[in-house]
Amino acid sequence: MKINDKTLALVQKQIMNEMFNANTYLHIANWCGYNGYKAMEKMFRNQYEGELDHKDRFINLLLESGYMPEINAIDAPKVSIGVLEDCVRSALKLEQKTTMEICAISDAAEEGKKDHNVYEAIQWFINEQREEEDLFIDMMDFCTNIGLFDKETPEWAKKNLRNELEKRTAESLED
Repeated sequence: MKINDKTLALVQKQIMNEMFNANTYLHIANWCGYNGYKAMEKMFRNQYEGELDHKDRFINLLLESGYMPEINAIDAPKVSIGVLEDCVRSALKLEQKTTMEICAISDAAEEGKKDHNVYEAIQWFINEQREEEDLFIDMMDFCTNIGLFDKETPEWAKKNLRNELEKRTAESLED
């Protein structure tokens, strides 16, 4: 099925965006593991695997439409992590950026030649993005509400709060 040039270019670019996202989550997961946040490490590794699945979905969309997916070099993750808060904030920012990219594909598919197959496939991604943004918004809210990200909270108290975040994350992974 023919895809208009603008939509095709955006889908091709999104394959690389998803690979970049996967590497970013792997970087964050590694930082969490190195710093002893095992549940957070597992959660971010799950995100890493999810991004690889998204990449594969875009590749399959192109293959099924008769196009050769383009694979190019990807940049190293651009995440500077000093504290756990940086992990959560970076993940939320990454998902918000991805939502804008996915919506641009949806918009392009609606314009011009009406790429119905791309538009239909992209709806799954829009729903997925809503879930992923909600995950990190909830995590930011939780961390903010318990005082983990408050600069006034003493470091000794933050250690206990980080343990609480780890516990909550481990419980959510069991669900």
